[in-house]
Amino acid sequence: MVRFCRQAELQYVIAVREGPGRQTVDEEARDSIWTNVAEQQRYAEMLRDDIVARYHNDPLMVGINVMVEPNPLNREISDGQIETPADLSRELSDRGIDVNAMMGRFIAAVREADSSLPVIVQCVGWSNPEWWGLLTKQDDPYVVYDFHTYSPYDLTHPDCGQPGCVGAGYPGTIGGERWDRSRIANSLFARVNQFQATHGVPILMGEFGMEYAQPGGAQFLSDHVDIGLQRGWHFCLWNCRSDTRDPSVLSFDYEKWDSAYWNEILTWF
Repeated sequence: MVRFCRQAELQYVIAVREGPGRQTVDEEARDSIWTNVAEQQRYAEMLRDDIVARYHNDPLMVGINVMVEPNPLNREISDGQIETPADLSRELSDRGIDVNAMMGRFIAAVREADSSLPVIVQCVGWSNPEWWGLLTKQDDPYVVYDFHTYSPYDLTHPDCGQPGCVGAGYPGTIGGERWDRSRIANSLFARVNQFQATHGVPILMGEFGMEYAQPGGAQFLSDHVDIGLQRGWHFCLWNCRSDTRDPSVLSFDYEKWDSAYWNEILTWF
């Protein structure tokens, strides 16, 4: 992938999904890194030696995401035992889990190899915006703070697993609640807005998108980008390109959907 980026003259970020003590971003994973300091140190050494020291002199490498979607206590969140940021904060403290401190250890390791490479960090709870009250600012001037957003899931990840099955379009009532641009900008993103206003730091909307085409879906994507541009955020659309038109593998492949989707995406650039 790095060779491809070099050939195409594309800037790239390396985002790390697994390492010592961490299997991957998975609701079923029961990772041990959250409380194992030795694994955290080995993970930090991996970032420093195997990634940053190897690639940081490449002018096309513009950052490293040290851990994609930190998700301690993921099962407890998924099954409803933990419902609020206050619940999660209390449980993390009771179990001796401090992801903010762990991120600080990772940043320090990266700085041993490169003094100014942008480091992307995320919040607990897969860095969904509703958990951002638990994120702390790092003591480093080159940190970008990244959130991922797919709400409302009835629209972006419908249970039926196919296009057009929500039964309500966007904007509109989805899952019994009204969803429109104002709600996304001012309610869903409220804690991200507050974090940015308090700390004056760069924000990355690092994942957003839809698994399948839905009524009003192109407008849904457009609203996210408009909000991001107005607030000076960086953004990345989650896009999976396929080489087939098999309906079972068209998820997140906007080029294969109605032309309104890809035409909308092209206008962003």
